[in-house]
Amino acid sequence: MKILISNDDGYDAEGIIVLSKVVRKYSSDVVVFAPDSNRSASSFGLTKGSIAVEEVEPAVYKVSGTPSDCMIIALEGFFDWRPDLVLSGINLGANLGSDVIYSGTVSVAMQAFWHGITGIAFSFCSQTTANFATADHVVTTFLKNYFNTFSKSSPFAMSINIPSVPVPSWKGFAYTNLGQRGISHPVSCSEVADGIYSCSLGGLSGPINVSNEHDFWAIGNNYASVTPLKFFYNDPRSFYDPSWMIKL
Repeated sequence: MKILISNDDGYDAEGIIVLSKVVRKYSSDVVVFAPDSNRSASSFGLTKGSIAVEEVEPAVYKVSGTPSDCMIIALEGFFDWRPDLVLSGINLGANLGSDVIYSGTVSVAMQAFWHGITGIAFSFCSQTTANFATADHVVTTFLKNYFNTFSKSSPFAMSINIPSVPVPSWKGFAYTNLGQRGISHPVSCSEVADGIYSCSLGGLSGPINVSNEHDFWAIGNNYASVTPLKFFYNDPRSFYDPSWMIKL
């Protein structure tokens, strides 16, 4: 089985190194094709112009582009083969609820799915690597079950979030829907020169309307959330009552 791995933290991030080691327990045909630097929160962004690709060691490539750039280049011409599975992560930081809209980690899985390949994104719900042994354990457990059970299923996209707890405190997997965050982004701005400002975005708002069906609930209760994804931006409900269109 050919497996392609990427992320948004960069080709040399600890998460992708751990993921690669886990995957090589199940396949000897593994390629890392990831950004040359941290591209977190790049969503589905693409780069216009030239993108450099360098093989820094056998089967490990760094790319001067976004996670979506990496996938499109890898899947549409750089290689003369097609992967059987695409994995993303392990991201340092959660991708819960509406985080998936901004996530470069999740964009890798979605690009794979749009190309007819299963894509699975792994995220660790902490900004530090404390308890990262749990991420290793959860990914190993999930992939063992995947290769034994689901590897021949129809392509799908999935986001898996892993709680930052010691391995003995992990309760297993919970099949979840995406939760919802508040929309507030605290913004800090200061004037650094006449008419010139420096602004920064604060952290995302916390979850709202949490129920035990949601990924936020799973993480808060020491489960790894398993959330299938399918993105379409059109809203057919807008056309249930077309009377407003008469005024156009």
